[in-house]
Amino acid sequence: MADNPRLYGFRFKHSRSGVMPIPEVCRVASGYQGVDANAVNCDLRPGDPVAKVNDGTVAIVAGGSPMYGIVQSVIQYWDGTVLRKNDKVPGGSGVYGTVFSRETLVTIIPLADNIFEAVCDDASTATTYAAYRTLIHNNLDHRNSGNTSTTSLQPELDISSNGTGTAGWRIVDVPFYPHVDYSGLYVPLLVTGVEIQQAPYLAAGV
Repeated sequence: MADNPRLYGFRFKHSRSGVMPIPEVCRVASGYQGVDANAVNCDLRPGDPVAKVNDGTVAIVAGGSPMYGIVQSVIQYWDGTVLRKNDKVPGGSGVYGTVFSRETLVTIIPLADNIFEAVCDDASTATTYAAYRTLIHNNLDHRNSGNTSTTSLQPELDISSNGTGTAGWRIVDVPFYPHVDYSGLYVPLLVTGVEIQQAPYLAAGV
């Protein structure tokens, strides 16, 4: 058994309509600090799943909760001296208060109508390509596993939660990649959002 590369987060694969999605610009709260599944502080990065918050911003979302989209890029945040563009929003930074020209902005790819690829978090629920194939059309949640060395959220598919009817993601396919060891960790799957903060997918809430 050989572990596969631990590719980061949810990566846009394609849309179901064949039309490329238009990323949406979303705000992040002043001084926002996200946490992983272990309640450890982390940064906000491309590939992280987020939900709408009723104050007009987006925030990291834990598995099992309604989601809106996946962070695609960081447009800007205030580092205390200048507006900065980066590959992440460092946790607790971007303090802009009511100076809205300094607000933290990210782009989001909405979940609705789109397919994403993400890796699984264990190598025991399924250990062969044939076993993974039997999980297609099952629902499952994600887990924000966390990586303290990079202060990253490290969101991954919680593969042991498959079959949960109310879970947030549905397995669409198991890509057959010659380089993937299906007995190892971090097998990639294709998924689409089920519990989505967008009508008509979710009638209530923001």
